Amino acid sequence: MVVVISNKHWRGLGKATGLSEKLEMIGPLLDVDLNTEGGRFEAREAIDAVVRPWFAKHTAEEAEAALADAGVLVGGFQTFEELVKSDPRCSTENPMLTEIDQPGVGRVLAPRVPLQFGGTPAADAVSAPRLGEHTAKMILSRQGSQ
Repeated sequence: MVVVISNKHWRGLGKATGLSEKLEMIGPLLDVDLNTEGGRFEAREAIDAVVRPWFAKHTAEEAEAALADAGVLVGGFQTFEELVKSDPRCSTENPMLTEIDQPGVGRVLAPRVPLQFGGTPAADAVSAPRLGEHTAKMILSRQGSQ
């Protein structure tokens, strides 16, 4: 699947595939402005007909490399289940994530605070409060301020 939203990435698609001239012909033929998302959406079947053979001739790795070299955002597709089960970016291998013990739930993956100042390590994630955990403290605090 290829999704190109910005004009920069649209031009990058043409550059990566070597199909810029053919892609430029689509707009006038279909009377759409390919410099807009709407125009590209309208012409998506024609665009697909032009780029599909190029992608069929290249491995996913080759296509990703060519697109990345042309400045196009690129990434392999995965389901949410694949992300959670097998992508190290969604695990404790990612320094922004840690496991916490969430009362009533068990062990869960949670994000750390994303800010770091002066080279200090990222703060650990903390569990969310249980429902009502701070109610008494808040009531007492409110009564004390009256």
